[in-house]
Amino acid sequence: MALFNTYTELALKKAPKQSLIIDTISEDSPIFTSAPTMVASTEVQNVYQRLVDVTGGNMRALDAPANMTKATFDLARTDLSIIDGRIEVGADTVEILGGKSVAFEAQAPAIIRETMKNVETSMIYNNLRAYAIANGNYSLAGGASNTNYSILCVTWGQGENICLTSPSIMNSGKVFSFEDRMGGNAYDKTLANGDTIEVYGKQFKTLFGLQLNNENKLSAICNIDITNSKVPTLEQLDDMVLNAHVGNNSAIYMHPRIQQLIGREYKYAKMQLFNETTGLNKMVNAYEGIPIVTSWNFFNGTEANVA
Repeated sequence: MALFNTYTELALKKAPKQSLIIDTISEDSPIFTSAPTMVASTEVQNVYQRLVDVTGGNMRALDAPANMTKATFDLARTDLSIIDGRIEVGADTVEILGGKSVAFEAQAPAIIRETMKNVETSMIYNNLRAYAIANGNYSLAGGASNTNYSILCVTWGQGENICLTSPSIMNSGKVFSFEDRMGGNAYDKTLANGDTIEVYGKQFKTLFGLQLNNENKLSAICNIDITNSKVPTLEQLDDMVLNAHVGNNSAIYMHPRIQQLIGREYKYAKMQLFNETTGLNKMVNAYEGIPIVTSWNFFNGTEANVA
């Protein structure tokens, strides 16, 4: 995936002072931080040309009429989404910890880490997997008990399947903007039980989008059920990478248990062990040369059946 910047590369280049936040995101959101990313055409959306039809040239005989070519496009757009959250710390805690900055810095990494894990889960199920299913570019491993996993194969490309960030984020030099609530002053907050406490608040925010514009470069295998031995065949894995038109900018995404399953089913079964063998490595880090990226943000065997 060397042809494109990733979100992490763009962020570190433009916001080096927020490297701690970026490292926090990278640790638990590997798909989000490794997917190729481009800057959108406007602050809140990416407007692009979508190929509708094309007629290419061909060989012709000497002195024969030239081949006529034509490409037809229409305009499409992908809106960016706001990723945000509000952090509130009790006034007594702020005083004990020695100030607002210390109190917020203590909470921010864990909150942002969890936020981006939620974002990555949404990317997996509401965008990538849903797009493959909607376009019929998937196969089923046979699970029927709503205890399933999925594998995704994506070929990223400029103007096609690509993550987006806002030019305003890049220009500001801040991956996440942090703003004080109530001008940085303490304010009253009513709790669920009706009690009122005094708190300080901050809001963090960034913009992000996921553009999917080529159904022939995103495929999936669904209904993988480890418990009931419904596992993908080698033929299904082969079809998955072919159906994503894999190339230099492709990746395979799965839960770590599925990576372990593939190693057990298709590598360990072929391994030869000898008396002097002191280590066992059945890990599979790539399939047909396509890197495998695992994420704990896939559901852990709780996906509903895909019809």
